[in-house]
Amino acid sequence: TPAQLANHDLWEWEQALDGATEVASIAGVDTQTGGIVQPSACITGPPSGGTGLYTIAIAWRGTSPLSNATTHICGQGSGNYGANDEFRRVLVYQIFIS
Repeated sequence: TPAQLANHDLWEWEQALDGATEVASIAGVDTQTGGIVQPSACITGPPSGGTGLYTIAIAWRGTSPLSNATTHICGQGSGNYGANDEFRRVLVYQIFIS
């Protein structure tokens, strides 16, 4: 169904963020080696779906704190990115779907 396909697409996207397809075999054991640290993914768009402007954001944990953290809300306050989100990095992309 369309709903099942949408859920599967979201699952595949999550797997890509986690680096599930990047595997190294170490001493005969497959280990994930890719992905980003503590990813959060956020999608916003028209309430009913369909035509409109969509915002896709991906947040992850950086290795050093920032003094000017991003203002986008994706992953904000989750506790994954430091006490004040100082390790949070966010990539935001907007697209119009007609």
